[in-house]
Amino acid sequence: MPDGTGKRLSEYLKDNSLEGQTRRSSGKESGRKWDAHGVNDGKADPDVQQLLAVGRGKRRRWLGDLVLRKMAGSLTADAMEALFQPAPFGETRVSLLEQISSPENAAIWDMFRSIDPDKQSKVLQRWEAHINSEREGEDAGPGAAQQAWQRWAAVSRKARTVLKRASPELVAVIELSFLHFLEEENETQLELALEEGFQRLIAHGLAAFHGLTSASRDAEGAAGRSVLVSKPRSGAPTVAPQITCADILFALEDMPAGGLTPALLGEFAATHDRSSSEASFVIV
Repeated sequence: MPDGTGKRLSEYLKDNSLEGQTRRSSGKESGRKWDAHGVNDGKADPDVQQLLAVGRGKRRRWLGDLVLRKMAGSLTADAMEALFQPAPFGETRVSLLEQISSPENAAIWDMFRSIDPDKQSKVLQRWEAHINSEREGEDAGPGAAQQAWQRWAAVSRKARTVLKRASPELVAVIELSFLHFLEEENETQLELALEEGFQRLIAHGLAAFHGLTSASRDAEGAAGRSVLVSKPRSGAPTVAPQITCADILFALEDMPAGGLTPALLGEFAATHDRSSSEASFVIV
């Protein structure tokens, strides 16, 4: 209790109740008044009177605050400061301005304090030239690697799966016939006698890569089936690409899964010179 006795409220009220007082006679009047709780109004503690006057909710809050104060005990200034020492309260945060203004970064600030206009103009000119060169490269159109990447994207998913499963050397041998066919301007159709169905699937994928149409049919004058490849009817000139489908398959073998990009494909084609004519496969 606030009086320092440490008693509970019920005990305090019991000590000051009517039971501890001398019972007066019923026939005599008394000038002292007793409240409903049997406590003498004149000698009761002011805090108790205040508690009796307020409602139950405020009384509980008052007692709760009292219990918390007794549980906490007496706190010194150091003890109170120690309660707020854990981060982020007690730790002093260093701002970015204070970090860059530290003595360790003094050498960097010296470069900003003494700016050479000539060096600044040279740096800006080089940067502008670099930006212009990149814009010119974008305006010039896609390069060989980008064109090959677009051709590869035009192939159906099923055909790409077949080409990835096949040996790159076998694909290079079959693609060699396509490259010769594209260089011949007078020829409009190419027939490939391929008995195995897997080889015919490769031929259909290569035809889609080079922008040609293909269809399987029975071979003329022999048993088996063949693939008939035709140039587009639009009459647009067909040119053999610099980076072939076999080059992409070789690059996919050397590169990690999912890591091939047009830029890496261009670097791979520039450093690896693979000639399809050197392949040792023979198509029967």
